[in-house]
Amino acid sequence: KKSAAAKKGGAKLDSDGNEMTFVYYVRQYAGLIFTLLSFAFIAFAGYATQYGFSSANTFLYPGCAIGFVGLALHELRPYKTKAQMTFDPAAVEYRKKEIA
Repeated sequence: KKSAAAKKGGAKLDSDGNEMTFVYYVRQYAGLIFTLLSFAFIAFAGYATQYGFSSANTFLYPGCAIGFVGLALHELRPYKTKAQMTFDPAAVEYRKKEIA
């Protein structure tokens, strides 16, 4: 959706013409944020008992759950490229045209 500023040419737009606002970035990168948080939980799980937690499971299971949420958010992000990542020659040509 374009705002009045985008229609006048004052707002930054992505390659598909979507206005790149704070909400755009939150919706686009929420999956990445959740995935990084998941990584931190799982990485810290090995050290949890050294920091006074009763079990590594305190961080391991929530880390996995956060990772699945991040995966879902990544796959459902609103602004994706229309090309498929494949070695199909037609798809490669489409991607080259899209980049150019």
